[in-house]
Amino acid sequence: MAKILLDHIDVLATMDDNGGSGGCGDEINDAAILIEDGVITAAATHQAMQQRLNSTPSPERDGRDGRDELEVIDMRGHIVIPGMVNT
Repeated sequence: MAKILLDHIDVLATMDDNGGSGGCGDEINDAAILIEDGVITAAATHQAMQQRLNSTPSPERDGRDGRDELEVIDMRGHIVIPGMVNT
């Protein structure tokens, strides 16, 4: 399973409005996005994502340290916003 982690995103804009600023969605600072096989499977703060990754068992192991192969991309200095695609 191919996994990519976009980590340390300065600001992640979401479409969830959980009582945030009153705009169209919340913002997460120092965020992370996990992508598995081309599908976004999680978005959270960096700290919450690290807890998720460290506590999630997986049948696929890389054999070195017991964790899945994970490509980590440092997103410091970047803002991530949702893309709206009308298909």
